[in-house]
Amino acid sequence: MIRFFDKAVQRGKGEDGLPIYTMVPYFEAYKSAVTRVVRPARGGDKVAHPNEWKDYLASREPDHEGFPLAAWPQIDEADRKGLAERGIHTLEKLIETDMSSAPSELRDAQSRARDFIERTHDDAPRLAAHIAELEASEKALLEDNNELRADVARLTSELDKAQAAPAQSGGKPKGGAA
Repeated sequence: MIRFFDKAVQRGKGEDGLPIYTMVPYFEAYKSAVTRVVRPARGGDKVAHPNEWKDYLASREPDHEGFPLAAWPQIDEADRKGLAERGIHTLEKLIETDMSSAPSELRDAQSRARDFIERTHDDAPRLAAHIAELEASEKALLEDNNELRADVARLTSELDKAQAAPAQSGGKPKGGAA
């Protein structure tokens, strides 16, 4: 088996010190029953395996309208590849295509796609309302956070002034030891 796939690879650290990632095309090949090669794809891999590279590129095509099959967790690579051979790259295209002469596993995928879209469609209003609630809550929390930051800055300034005042007058700070 030979395939190309995307893998998230750390490319450095962000300003916050946490890792940031980029998607890199990888190559996987089974040379024998016990030897598996997995590494970043090279130009020679693409030339040596043009059909697999073409399938990989087709599965990533962003110009398709709809929910990409590559992002749908209810489909395996074999079915996705079989559908790609038939020009089907999205759930919507899968649902609208006449699959009567297709293999049974692809018809099963079509049935799962219909169920998925129906459930998603039924859940959409509830999920949209929940998202709106979360966004409103986030906005309120950000406002609270900004107010707290302003309070901390004000209190820090007052504390700095209070600590500086006794030093300027030559006296001891209140409640402090000499």
